[in-house]
Amino acid sequence: MKFRLVYRGPLRTNANVRVKHALRREFHGQLRELVNRPAMAPFARLIATPLTNLTTVKVGAYNFLPLITKRLQNVATLNITMLTP
Repeated sequence: MKFRLVYRGPLRTNANVRVKHALRREFHGQLRELVNRPAMAPFARLIATPLTNLTTVKVGAYNFLPLITKRLQNVATLNITMLTP
């Protein structure tokens, strides 16, 4: 499956925590939409089940559920295209 996350705005190399969190929130909405697609139904079920079988990662007040892990036998590649004026 291929999908594209889109962000339009400045990317600062020295961004503070607030700016980084804003990026995460932008991608979170897009990833939430992705999980609702029929092809992602197995992942949606995985997320909806109690997390006793999965390893969550706690960062501050947030719990993250990595979906690309060796344990789940998932693989991902990342291609970044930067468009500039």
